[in-house]
Amino acid sequence: MKGMRKKPFLFILRHSTFIHIFSPFDSPNPRSYTARPCFLKDIDMAFKCVVVTPDSQIADDTVTQVILPAHDGEMGILTDRSPLLVKLGVGQLRLDVQGGARKLFFVDGGIAQMVDNKLTILTDEACKPEEIDLESAKAEYAAAEAIKITDTKSAEKRARGLARGTVKQRLAAKR
Repeated sequence: MKGMRKKPFLFILRHSTFIHIFSPFDSPNPRSYTARPCFLKDIDMAFKCVVVTPDSQIADDTVTQVILPAHDGEMGILTDRSPLLVKLGVGQLRLDVQGGARKLFFVDGGIAQMVDNKLTILTDEACKPEEIDLESAKAEYAAAEAIKITDTKSAEKRARGLARGTVKQRLAAKR
């Protein structure tokens, strides 16, 4: 048995209300475990998501997951997330609706707040892929490419325009 590697193992104990999974490899603490109530193992973990623009309410759904474009990259939101307030950037907003459906939106700026399993997204602009014209998205990208960089403000305007054009083209192609 020299040179053989030990395989990881789990101890599973089931009580009336909790399943305890013990693994000595998970943590330096030998008594570490994760416990999840048995009555939750078959239930979809869902939360409420509302998307609002200055003009209208775009979505009001019960979702299992949301992936949103934060100002510094994409962020995934799941049920029972700790409270959150994040600035949004330009990108694709994905709502995984309870029941297996998926909704996509183009989002440009705004904020998202998660409190008590309710995600509220306030955005300056949000539209469905069906509402995006591929030719106008290409024109927006070309216009952004034509911007000459003379200072930081023009560089930011060009980068934002390129991001908008790229995301809109990607979403319009998914229709």
